[in-house]
Amino acid sequence: MTDITPDHQPADDVIDIPEQAGTESLVPAELRGSPFAAPGVMVTRAEVADGRLKIPCANGYDHFEFDSYVTRNGELIPVFAWTDRTRVAE
Repeated sequence: MTDITPDHQPADDVIDIPEQAGTESLVPAELRGSPFAAPGVMVTRAEVADGRLKIPCANGYDHFEFDSYVTRNGELIPVFAWTDRTRVAE
């Protein structure tokens, strides 16, 4: 049997490059109570930590606040409850 192990080892001094704006990893979230928004969206971890979402919808925004977590397929999913709707100023 042939050994396919690489000859070199990974460097211990790997540089951790911070994520740039717009490249944050996304996580699934559930939305509840909105008369317009879809029930599920992908959001950044920063938005989950902030506890508030502002989702564009039609000619305005639906606003959500963190409510709880649910478990789906062994993964904790944040749930946000609808609080308000604002319209885009023209």
